Amino acid sequence: MKFKSVYDYLTQAPPSKWDIETCFDIYRSMNASLSTSEIISKIQDDLKLLVRNRPHEAVHAASLKSKLKTYEKVCNNGCRASTNKIADQWQSHSNVVVNQFGNRSAPSASTKRKSTNLFGEDEVAMEKGKKKYCFTPQMKPSASTQKPRITTDDCNRLKQLYTIKISEENLPDTPADLVEEYERNKDDQAINASLRNRPAAFEFLKAAISQPINDLRQYLWTHGYEKDIPDADAKLIDLMRLVLTDFWAIAMKPEYPSPTNERTPFAESIIPIFKYLSAIMSSVAFVWCEKGLSICMPQYSKLMDGIGTTVSDDIDRILIESSG
Repeated sequence: MKFKSVYDYLTQAPPSKWDIETCFDIYRSMNASLSTSEIISKIQDDLKLLVRNRPHEAVHAASLKSKLKTYEKVCNNGCRASTNKIADQWQSHSNVVVNQFGNRSAPSASTKRKSTNLFGEDEVAMEKGKKKYCFTPQMKPSASTQKPRITTDDCNRLKQLYTIKISEENLPDTPADLVEEYERNKDDQAINASLRNRPAAFEFLKAAISQPINDLRQYLWTHGYEKDIPDADAKLIDLMRLVLTDFWAIAMKPEYPSPTNERTPFAESIIPIFKYLSAIMSSVAFVWCEKGLSICMPQYSKLMDGIGTTVSDDIDRILIESSG
């Protein structure tokens, strides 16, 4: 596929496929006389335009910009390594390379040595017993790894019933309108659109979190009662009061004298949010089951941490697996 610019490439290819070599090749194919510095300048302009038009790509753009700076540093140091070799170096970041020191001399037994790699970054080579290791700085991930995943194989099995899109990857038969909706949702997420749709509550939240911790409680319970506040905003403000008051209590309570159990932060910080949500919205009630589901649903005995049921019709709706 031929791209008109790097911006065109970045908007059509998923971030997981972005690479510096392709960016350079795009402009070199357009004008072979461009210098490296001129190409870098053009790519930087494309990245600025991308972030301005697609704010949800800011993290990916920052990662590519960091790689671009590294490449520029290599070029300024007079390195003539090909972009393929540079790409190989990037791919090896955070890996442990066993018995591969290249042209470097391996350190003596039970020693470690600090050197500088191709990018001017510190790396540590060490030998332990008969094994030799080389550690390079870990690169920051371009996107969160804590996200749901579904394999292409599973998508193909379900495609007669569903069209699934939860990542940047597009299957050949992914409808264009679904891709557009996915991009809109990402843009909305990047700007907190749901919260911005409640402007009175949003302004209350911004003012509240700007208060000194000692004044927070007083502000929460003495502001946000104007008569012209819409009902939806007023409910959200009530929820904010409870959650932020709980935050104040957690911040002010004395520290534990020893390390706590893993359930402590879950019980103190997470469960109360569900309780406040239930109290304000009056749509969901939660029963927390330590030993099993039999307390909530006698016909089941499988261990699970919690189950939610709707108040209106007492039908099981939400299953929540909590810390375990």
